[in-house]
Order: sequence, then C-alpha cells, then structure tokens
Amino acid sequence: MEKIKEPSMTIGIIWKEMLTFFFPLFLGNVLQQIYNVVDTIIVGKFVGAEALSAVGGPDSAILFLYIFFFVGISSGATVVVAKYYGAQDGKKVSNAVHSSIMLGIIIGPALAVIGWLTAEPFLRILNTPDEIMDMSLDYLNIYLVGFIFANMGNMAAGIMRGVGDSKRPFYYLLVSTIINIVLDVVFVCFFKWGVAGAAWATNIAQFVSAALAMRALMVTDGPHRFSIKACKLHRNETIEILRIGLPNAIRSTMFSISNVLVQAAINSFSTLYIAGAAIEAKVDGIFFMINESFGNTLITFIGQNYGAQKKERIIKGIRWSLLFCCSTAIIVSVLALLFVRPIAWAFTDEAQVVEIVRLTFWVIMPPLIICAFMEVLSGTMTGLEHSIEPTIATLVGACFVRVAWAYLVVPSVVAAKSVKWVLLMVSWPAGWVAVVILDFIFYLRVKKKEGI
Repeated sequence: MEKIKEPSMTIGIIWKEMLTFFFPLFLGNVLQQIYNVVDTIIVGKFVGAEALSAVGGPDSAILFLYIFFFVGISSGATVVVAKYYGAQDGKKVSNAVHSSIMLGIIIGPALAVIGWLTAEPFLRILNTPDEIMDMSLDYLNIYLVGFIFANMGNMAAGIMRGVGDSKRPFYYLLVSTIINIVLDVVFVCFFKWGVAGAAWATNIAQFVSAALAMRALMVTDGPHRFSIKACKLHRNETIEILRIGLPNAIRSTMFSISNVLVQAAINSFSTLYIAGAAIEAKVDGIFFMINESFGNTLITFIGQNYGAQKKERIIKGIRWSLLFCCSTAIIVSVLALLFVRPIAWAFTDEAQVVEIVRLTFWVIMPPLIICAFMEVLSGTMTGLEHSIEPTIATLVGACFVRVAWAYLVVPSVVAAKSVKWVLLMVSWPAGWVAVVILDFIFYLRVKKKEGI
C-alpha cells in the first residue's frame, strides 16, 4: 500500500482545518453568484427582455437539472477519494481518481446528447412562449456543448477537495469567472452574437477551468496524480463512487424539480407576490450558500477521518459544523428580520411588495436553523458513505411534503390572498421539518452501525 505523506484533515486543530477548507468553497459560490448577476445584466441590457427571459427562465431550470445531477455524481468522487486519502492508501486513491475522470469523460457527452434530444420537449412542458422558443433552443444547444469537458473539470475539482485542497478549485473558478465576464462583453456587446455569445463565453470559460484543474492533477506529486495512460474504470472504486454519487444526483435533481413546481404555485399569485418571493430568495440564498459550503466541508472532513478510523475526531467535527451552521442561521435570520424594510426598499419602490417581503421573512427566516441541522445530518451520513438515507429524507420532505402542501393544502383553504400566501410559504419550513426528522432517525441508525 502506497503511503501518503501529505498533510490531511485527519490532523491539526479541527475548527481551523474546517474553516481553512470552508472559505475557498464559500468564496467560490459567491463568485458564481456574481457571474450570474453580471451575465443577467449584460444579456438584459444589450440583447433585450426576451433574451433575458430565455436565458434566465426556462433554460436555467433545465440546465440546473443536468448540472445538479453531475454535481451529485462528483460528490461520490470526493467522498471516495477523501476516505482512501485519510486511510493513506495511495493505490486506491489513484484508482478512485482515474475512475472519476473516466466517469466524467463518459457522463459529460451522454448528458449533452440527452440534453439535445430533450431540449425542445422540455421547453414545451415549461410552457415557454413561442417568441423566445428559438432563442432558448439556441442557448441550450450551445451551452450543452460545454458539458463534454465541464464535467471533467467538476470531477477534477471534486478530487482536489477530497484530498483537502479547496484553494486551487477556487483559483480556477476565479480565472473562469473573469474570462466569462470579459467574453460576455466581447461576444454580446461588441460582436452582437446575442444569447449564443453568452453561451459560448460560458463554454470557453469552463474549458479553461477544466484544463487548469486537469493540468494540476497531472503535475501533482501526490497519489492523486492523473495519467492519461492509466485512465480507466476500476470496478470497485467506480461502484463506490456511483453508490454514493447517484443517490446525491437523484436528490439534487428531484429537489430542483420540486423547486420548479413550487415556483409554479407562486406564479399563480400576482406579480407583487412573485417579486416579494424573489427578494426573499436573494436574502436566504446567502444563508444557503454558507450552509452548503459548511456541509461540503463536513463531507470531506468526515470522509478523510472515516478512512483514518478517527471516530472521536468525526464526532468533534460534527459538533463544530453544528456550531458554524446554527450560528450562521441565527445571524442571518436576526439581521434579516431587523432590517427587513431597508432590505426590501433596496430592491423595490413598491410599498405593497415591501409588505409582502416583511410577511415572507417572518415565515421563512425563524425556521432557517432547521436547515442547519439538516445540512449537518445529511453531510455526516454522506461522508460516512450513506447517501441513500439523506436522499430518501429529501425526497419525502423537501419534495413530497412541500409539493403536496403547495398543491393540496393551500388550495383547500378558503381565505384572503395574504393568508393563502403565508400558507404557501409555510411549505418550506414544513418540508424542512419533515427532512430533519427523517435525517435524525437515519443518522441514529448510521451512527450505531458505524460505531461513532
């Protein structure tokens, strides 16, 4: 067994190691949000409202399904690499690395082909207006070309995170974001390529990011070094990656679908309510970015210490994660409720929308702490290679309960529109409660099975 000499998350001060890993992850999420905002502004200002509707509406909903699916698969690579890295088994780390990249090579083009074949039917299902149908198809078909190499980049970044390196993926994302914004300006503003220009800008930026990540793996001195000659699927490691990654992929995809369904219920209200929900989503999105970054940090931390059989360290890591996530939930909730009106006025001049935002904040913000427990419990189980359990919890709670509440409970109540709106917003915390109850039950079983 090839021993690993590089430092890992199995040693050192726990909270310090976790925060060092967390910040690049979080900043990476911030970069993506910044890019999304800039991209939206450029398309909206220089192409028009129809282009903005095409890129930001149905196309985003469809692309998120595919992106979330592959991100779920790549999480399997992170967990498996982390486990063997923590166990100091260089041979299995190498096998997991090459299996992961090979999966990226296979799945990326497969998703692109599926996307091309189903793009128009999906757009029809989403009731895409005829006036933006051609534009939506053009953007989707070009964007999907990038899946061929973007998914390899995701796998490479997942591998680096598995060995405890979250900094280099952040640097590559920073370079990619800058390139994307610059090319958006060149292709859309100067070349007048419209939505096609925005799609090609993204593809080129993703190619650069993937190339940088792959090069990093090819020149590293560690056991996670990648060699083209050694690239193949190793049976045991491939099965492990898919056993963990597929449930996560299904969970992410179904969660995305449920979001689309609940959004459709929101759209049945007036534009004032839709605007209020959009503003609230921008604010709680800050919390979810932080929460998700802590969750991914915990997955890698537990994966490495699980491989190293440091069970006491795993328990301490769980406690620190709970502290981080709960503190974030409390801070975001309190600040949002204290400054709800200034926040709302920053987005709109409509007094009615401000009142709707205030109402929505009081429903959504106080229960955010439930999501902190949800993230830690699901991250713990995933890190311990039990990804089916949190997937079941998410499907039942976040998908079934939330959608059933929105489409069965809310319509059955005869009340004023504001009351029905509050009931619809309650679908989120109702789903969270269901998820965290199931997660806790599953966690107790996993904890007993793994002896932690």
